[in-house]
Amino acid sequence: MQDNNNLIHTEKLCKSFGHKEVLRGIDIDIREGEKVVIIGPSGSGKSTFLRCLNLMEIPTSGLVSFDGDVLFKNYSVFVKEEIRSLRKELAKEIMRQGKIVYREKLASYRRLTADYKAKRKEERSFEKTMEKNLNLHRQKMGMVFQHFNLFPHLTVLENITLAPVRLKLLNAEQADLLAKKYLKRIGLMDKIDSYPAQLSGGQKQRIAIIRALAMNPKVMLFDEPTSALDPEMVGEVLDLIRELAAEGMTMVIVTHEMGFAREVGTRILFMDEGRIVEENTPKEFFANPVNQRLKDFLAKVL
Repeated sequence: MQDNNNLIHTEKLCKSFGHKEVLRGIDIDIREGEKVVIIGPSGSGKSTFLRCLNLMEIPTSGLVSFDGDVLFKNYSVFVKEEIRSLRKELAKEIMRQGKIVYREKLASYRRLTADYKAKRKEERSFEKTMEKNLNLHRQKMGMVFQHFNLFPHLTVLENITLAPVRLKLLNAEQADLLAKKYLKRIGLMDKIDSYPAQLSGGQKQRIAIIRALAMNPKVMLFDEPTSALDPEMVGEVLDLIRELAAEGMTMVIVTHEMGFAREVGTRILFMDEGRIVEENTPKEFFANPVNQRLKDFLAKVL
């Protein structure tokens, strides 16, 4: 059952691309103010999980809720699998016996079929309602990408002010003042009229972070924010994230920076093959890993 104090909550969260299962049942609760750091080998599903939290990737099944509201739910798929399994059993029975012997199995099949139809009807109704509300929730979830994703044809100022003005969160004057406040904070006021192509990687990523902050989010999602940077630029980006963490911002961070994870995280998760296989406080996570796959991973990266 979901705790009302949780900002983010998922149940049995699954995501497949075709026949490839990327997420295999993620259950997690993230409270306001937590700094949850996700580590794991490439291809373990970390970035996909992050993108499913704000539905940039639509999950295959399970549930996602944010700030008390359900953003996605689909449990009918689990019932559908049970129906398929029972149908196969009934077909084998008919082939062997020439008839259905176990009547309770047939009754279960009929109950499940009715349950599936009811769940799908409910989910379709929910999906139509959620389409209208999803963007309102996304405004509260700042997302920072590995490759910055700044608009190349817009100046730094325009990149920061576009969304809050277009979504009528701020008027143009308010947005400009907020952008200048953040640019002064990160020491990039002199870049206000520059275009992304004129910035270093570290500068682009800091601009991307304050662009997300301009929306006044309740949580920040960081998808490997330093992996595309030259080593000398990593520090300036991590310093800004450290500042935000110290100010109490709720964060979910996918990263390969182990020292940063140990320092900033309030909880560390290790993902492997689409599952969370271990989680703990930073101290216990790094000092006393339990899962053998995690032990092997840490032995290679530390």
